[in-house]
Amino acid sequence: MGAATHFAAASFDAETTQAMGVAFDMACRSLQLSEVTDPLTKIVASKIVDTASAGEHDAVRLHEAVMRWVASA
Repeated sequence: MGAATHFAAASFDAETTQAMGVAFDMACRSLQLSEVTDPLTKIVASKIVDTASAGEHDAVRLHEAVMRWVASA
């Protein structure tokens, strides 16, 4: 999946960017989203960026944060 395009504007180190990409891929699979056609993918990416900006850099916890947000929406 092309997670990098969703995170291009944000400034993170390589390890965090990798974790964000993994979390994004996990979330897309969990939510059965297509990166290209579903507008929710941009929202998912934004939530991952927000969570990473707040200091979370673990892929599993980034994914869990997105899933908690989805469940509460």
